[in-house]
Amino acid sequence: MTTRAYDVSDDVPFVNGAPVPKARVVHLTDAEAAFDLGLGRIKLNTGSKPALRRRAIDAEPTKD
Repeated sequence: MTTRAYDVSDDVPFVNGAPVPKARVVHLTDAEAAFDLGLGRIKLNTGSKPALRRRAIDAEPTKD
């Protein structure tokens, strides 16, 4: 069973009967995605979104 990543529209709270995660990306099979794709609730994730970056932590403490 192969799954694909799908981006979820901002106004959609549930996809395939499950709550949407905070990242707004779900992994579904083609059969699971068919209903929400048809309604325009999700779209295939092409990987073009930039990854979230973590804030850098200073290596040396600042001197007062």
